[in-house]
Amino acid sequence: MTLAFTSIMSIFIIERIDDKKGTVSIIPLFVPCVVIPIMAILLPPMYTHSDYWLWAAAFYLLAKIEAEDKPIYKWTSHVVNEHTLKHLFAAMVPLFLTLMLSKRRIAPERSASI
Repeated sequence: MTLAFTSIMSIFIIERIDDKKGTVSIIPLFVPCVVIPIMAILLPPMYTHSDYWLWAAAFYLLAKIEAEDKPIYKWTSHVVNEHTLKHLFAAMVPLFLTLMLSKRRIAPERSASI
């Protein structure tokens, strides 16, 4: 989905503004998809409870999964369908990020250096 929307935005810029600017725009539009995971791996967090980011990312990915509706509906005893699950998973993202923000403190190794 990210690749699709990045491409759509770049094509829209090509169509409405300029070929060169649209082609070059794909770089900054795509950068967050690459840089965020790299930063998460290489840079230590400044605050505690940053593991909530992992939970938020996991639920975000679950929300992006396309699945067959009928098996899920049957598996949940006709209570929840695939589309509803996607919304429930997506709703977990701000929940985990809110929990993270409410619980976080400056990381002990960071507070020693301040």
